[in-house]
Amino acid sequence: MKNQLLLLAGIAGAAVIVVKLSSCVSIPRGAHAVKPFDQEKYLGRWYEIARMDFKF
Repeated sequence: MKNQLLLLAGIAGAAVIVVKLSSCVSIPRGAHAVKPFDQEKYLGRWYEIARMDFKF
């Protein structure tokens, strides 16, 4: 029983590592940041006026 739990924990840990290493770590090729970007324009309190919940 204990060996099965250790095996399951090892598989779960390996899966997490694979997902972390395969995720996007930089800006994709061809994508450029917006210039000039006005940070002050987007700071402050935002309110949610609509929500579309999706159940997958």
